[in-house]
Amino acid sequence: KAQSSMEALRSLQVGESVQVTRTDSGQRSDLSISPEELVTGDIIFLEAGCRIPADVRILHCSNLEVDNSALTGETIPDMRTSKAEPATIVSTEARCLAFSGTLILKGSATCIVYATGDRTFLGQIANTMRRGPPKSSLEIQIQHFVHTIALVAVGITGCVLLCDLLAPKLRTASEVLENCTTALFSQVPEGLLPTVTLS
Repeated sequence: KAQSSMEALRSLQVGESVQVTRTDSGQRSDLSISPEELVTGDIIFLEAGCRIPADVRILHCSNLEVDNSALTGETIPDMRTSKAEPATIVSTEARCLAFSGTLILKGSATCIVYATGDRTFLGQIANTMRRGPPKSSLEIQIQHFVHTIALVAVGITGCVLLCDLLAPKLRTASEVLENCTTALFSQVPEGLLPTVTLS
């Protein structure tokens, strides 16, 4: 399921060629490139039906409506504007920004690219899915508890083995193994497994 979700997110990042304006050494050039070749600072032109290839800042737009359902799940078209938003507003709520993978339903816009690839909002979601969710405090505590029990059990087992080897009465290998095994497994609390399972 996670793999299919990753493939779906990746497909949103792949689209048709993009019309780009670049300035190099004072020379302006108009290019048609694939979304993977976009870099920060590129000026791109988008219109209705285009899937936005990167996270962009809108410089100019005309009656722009964007479908953000790929990111937010909301099916209602979202109006966008070139008017700058206060710095206190979260980027996902700023109407002067548009995000990679979303679709332009209406209007047109001239935008400047400010994030591409894994640095986009969509890319960050994909990276989170790839890494998996962070461990909860309960998982961390249980892991620490299990490690502590394991160290104590190994230490006590080593002591039992040493005592068996140094004892005046010689013991057979099977007796030594039985004593060590008993010492090892007796350190594990009986209720540990059901407690961890129910947690």
